[in-house]
Amino acid sequence: MDCDDAGLLENQRAQRFPQYCSPSIDDIVRNLPGYIAQDWSTLQADLKSLYWQNDRPVNTMVSLLSLIHSAREGSIDLNV
Repeated sequence: MDCDDAGLLENQRAQRFPQYCSPSIDDIVRNLPGYIAQDWSTLQADLKSLYWQNDRPVNTMVSLLSLIHSAREGSIDLNV
């Protein structure tokens, strides 16, 4: 993770996070309990609880069936 490479402490990660957000999200982040407490773990949990519906599940049965279908059509080569 870039934060690890930069040597940022947990509270520094929370403090800097809003700088990487769009202005509308920046305001929301700055009002979250994890940001106010400068607690990175809490901020992550706060964000996940707000934006969980935007997560796309990976490695699902639908994904597998789509991959198989693409292979049968020849649009993807599974031998790669």
